Amino acid sequence: MRRTVFLSLVLLAGAALVATAAPSPGQAQQAIAAKALDATPQSRMEGERAIDAAIAASLIGAVSSEFDMAGVEVKLDKVEVAPAGLVQRDVRGNGRLLIGEDAEWIPFRFAALYDTQSSSVDYPSLVLGTSEPGQSLATDARVARQLENEVDRRLDREFAGQAVRFALDDVQVSPAGGHYQQLQANGVADFGAEGRAAAGVQALYDPRSGQWLHVRYELGASANREATLDRAVARR
Repeated sequence: MRRTVFLSLVLLAGAALVATAAPSPGQAQQAIAAKALDATPQSRMEGERAIDAAIAASLIGAVSSEFDMAGVEVKLDKVEVAPAGLVQRDVRGNGRLLIGEDAEWIPFRFAALYDTQSSSVDYPSLVLGTSEPGQSLATDARVARQLENEVDRRLDREFAGQAVRFALDDVQVSPAGGHYQQLQANGVADFGAEGRAAAGVQALYDPRSGQWLHVRYELGASANREATLDRAVARR
């Protein structure tokens, strides 16, 4: 049975939580673990509240760690939790994030699996901004070329020693927050003799500094599947 948890604060109101801090920029990404301080719930309702609190803390840490910068504040507005096996929970919902000194919150949607044994959420799928389509951008536009090069660089790092070349097919851009641009893109990763793979990309760009704050891609048959969160979700 799916249940809905409504959240209006950074963490569940009144919940006592312990969560590991998100890694600082440049560090390897790690799973975020959290647990309720009261580990002995006296009723089923208290047990569900403890799980909800741990899920909320884990999601906040995991979402924060998706961005290549410090100073990301996350609020969860709605979380839906449903069983997904013996020890896992399917978690999805929406929230908002605030980056740096920006005054405008950026909405996002997410989907993730929560492990009740390890009390952790690993690499949630994020969709930034609203579900409204962005403005089409030519693939030879400056920011599109920069995104193509950035994905190329990250693919080279992930597939070290293996030739790979990424090419954009289409790009959409839309405003996000007060100063940023959200880009959704599709393309192909060419591994030469090893074959080609479809790629879905999502990114958050700061045109003032030229910094990519968030770049995630997903390769293969699961790239760009709209059933997950209405639009392509990119994960590394």
